[in-house]
Amino acid sequence: PELGREGWTSRVVRRLPGGSVVDLRTASDHTTIFQEEAASFRSMKKSLHARARHFRHQSRHRTALILIHGFMAGDLLLEELEWPTHAFYEAGLDVVLAVLPGHGPRKDNRPWEAPQWPAKTPTFTIEGYRKAIGELRGLVTHLLADGVTHVGVVGMSLGGYTSALFSTVESRLSLVAPFIPLASTADFLRDNGQIHGTPEQIGKQYEILEAMFASVSPLTRPCLVPREGRMVFGGEHDRVAALALADRLAAHFGV
Repeated sequence: PELGREGWTSRVVRRLPGGSVVDLRTASDHTTIFQEEAASFRSMKKSLHARARHFRHQSRHRTALILIHGFMAGDLLLEELEWPTHAFYEAGLDVVLAVLPGHGPRKDNRPWEAPQWPAKTPTFTIEGYRKAIGELRGLVTHLLADGVTHVGVVGMSLGGYTSALFSTVESRLSLVAPFIPLASTADFLRDNGQIHGTPEQIGKQYEILEAMFASVSPLTRPCLVPREGRMVFGGEHDRVAALALADRLAAHFGV
C-alpha cells in the first residue's frame, strides 16, 4: 500500500542557495496483515507519522535522490553529514533523507538502545518493511507532485536492503543504488553465526528463513528500475554486510 494518502505537511528548516531545507511529515496509516502485530505498531507512537528531510531547489523539472540510512541511524543532522548531501545538492539534485520506522526522530526508546524495528518476531519485521515501503511510495508521489521529474533511491546497509526491496515494487524509480546492502536475512544470520546446530540443521534453518522472509526479500522479485539505472556497491572487507551479499544482489539485478 501507499501510505500518507492525505498528503505531506512541510516546514521550512532553513534556507539554501536556490532553495531550502524542508521537513516533511505525514500520517503513516499502516494496516497490518498479521493482526497479532497491530498493537506493537500502535505502541510505536513516534512512528505513527512518516518523516523525511527534503533539500529542495526552487526550480521545477528536478531530479530527486532519496537516501535511506542504516540500522541504529536516522538522526537527521548526522545523516546530513554522513551522506554527501550538500555535494549532491550543489550538483543540482534534490536530496531527501528518509527515516525508517523506529529510527532517528521516530524512535520511542532511549537514544543508545537498539531501534524497535527490525526486531522481535519475523512477522513484526515483515510488517515493518511493508510500512517502510508504503511510506516511501507515498514520498515518491509527493515528490512527483512537487515538480520532481525523476526519482532515484540509495540506501546503506539496512537502508540498502530497503532500497533494493523498494525497487522491486515501485516502477516510478529511475535509479536504485544499494550500498553495502544486507540483501538476504537468511544469509546475514547464517554468515554472522546466528544460526546454530549441525551443518544439516543449519542448512534446514537457512531454508526456513529464506522462505519465511520471501515476501519482503528483494531477491524474490525482478527489479523494476531500468537496467541502466541499477548499481550495487559492496565493501571488500565489510564484516557485517559481507561482499557476498552485494554479489548476490548484483547478480539478481543483472549488474
